Amino acid sequence: KLYDSFVIAIKGNWGTGKTFFWNKFKEENLKEKPYAYVSLFGKDSISDIKKDVIIQISVKDKHLSTVSEKIKDIKTTLGFKEYDSNFGLSGSLLSAAMSLFQKKEFKDVVICIDDFERKSSKLDIKDILGYLSQLKEQFGCQIVLILNEDKISNDDGTYKDYKEKIVDFEYTYNPSVEEAYKIIEIELLDFKIEFKEYCSKVNLNNIRIMKKI
Repeated sequence: KLYDSFVIAIKGNWGTGKTFFWNKFKEENLKEKPYAYVSLFGKDSISDIKKDVIIQISVKDKHLSTVSEKIKDIKTTLGFKEYDSNFGLSGSLLSAAMSLFQKKEFKDVVICIDDFERKSSKLDIKDILGYLSQLKEQFGCQIVLILNEDKISNDDGTYKDYKEKIVDFEYTYNPSVEEAYKIIEIELLDFKIEFKEYCSKVNLNNIRIMKKI
């Protein structure tokens, strides 16, 4: 492979189906591959993101037995039940847990970071992108970054500067009216032809607005 690890940025306006695209992609392509999906909406710290990634990988991936065993050992040590998916790792405990994992255990793991522009004000752009760089460079992960770039508060140019250092590929997700209509067509009970004509007339490809209408 030309790239064993990389960061792909999928940009696009709100409501156009970027997350829908990711969900379809993972269903069709990641059945046998470990992955984690993390929305930055509601996350207040890098520790929250790291914990989410570690837990998802350990739960979903049957091949990473060593990761699962380590998570189980950590839970047992801290007095949590085996299937408790939110066992409170934070601060130094999280750092200690991360140190147990080796590069080979994260190799080729796909990690999707969504809602980048909805990050908490407590999260620094440099810290987020620095963590993604670590996952790519040190752990060999494949990162998918989903965002509406136009909505990022970036007065000092931080995002642009750091993005150029770690993002390998950028794609703009801008579905046609026809493509967006196909996604919501199944939810329409009647007036399908009329609604499709209306969307074409006003050039509407925002799935969220289509559903509201």
